[in-house]
Amino acid sequence: MMSAEHLNRLAIERAAQAPSAAATPPTTPKNLAVTVRNLGLAIQWSPVAGVDGYNLIINSDQDFSAPDVQVKVAGENSRDYFHNLGNVTVTRYVEIQSYKGGTFSDPSAPVTATSTEATSVSSAPANVNYNNVETELTHVHITTTGQTLLVLGYATITYNGAEQETDLILDEDGVDIRSIKGSTRSATGLYGHQYSVPSFTTPAAGAHTYTLTATNMTGASVCAASSIVLLAMEVPFLTSASTPPTAPSTPPPVQTSTSHPTGAERPGGYR
Repeated sequence: MMSAEHLNRLAIERAAQAPSAAATPPTTPKNLAVTVRNLGLAIQWSPVAGVDGYNLIINSDQDFSAPDVQVKVAGENSRDYFHNLGNVTVTRYVEIQSYKGGTFSDPSAPVTATSTEATSVSSAPANVNYNNVETELTHVHITTTGQTLLVLGYATITYNGAEQETDLILDEDGVDIRSIKGSTRSATGLYGHQYSVPSFTTPAAGAHTYTLTATNMTGASVCAASSIVLLAMEVPFLTSASTPPTAPSTPPPVQTSTSHPTGAERPGGYR
């Protein structure tokens, strides 16, 4: 017959060998919303009480077994995701999980977001001659969404003769917003001075016209402008308080199955 001491020791050993109960997964975040912006997505969700953070999953298709982007977000319930769209339409699928320690909630139902073409226009016309009358070199039309715009004008100015002073001007809807003055002279006519006029502006959402003009401030002599470029492009990240996402310090394990796991971090790759 086993002594009480032996029975007590056996009970302790069996308790130590018994598998521990799995931690209860936290609640899945609700109200996931994705707003399309030029150059990226604004993603928001309702906070979950008592969790350490969230696992944001972004993919180019609905198979989340190996997502394109997976980001752990701690202490926030929104994130701006920036990507270079180019002048194309792009669709992204987004899910969200909450996590507590190493335990993850079920993923939310995916939300689909399709971007429009990025608001980016550029004009590069042929050479233009100008004198002491303000002359249009080129212009662009752009429809904005109320974000900050980068407007950049560029031209190479050449004059074969005595030094001349050129005023290169950016106009927004007929109003000067930036100018640069500089001298140019080419005794041989084979080279000139390069002018670059950048400006950041935040016009109201809607259609706008930007114009690049040049004037010879020295006199009526004719100067030549070449390699003319005018670019207007929305850059919302300049006014966003959010920071670009960073990848988790430890990538999740790779899974070959295309099934969606529950109560575990999404498997997959990172970019």
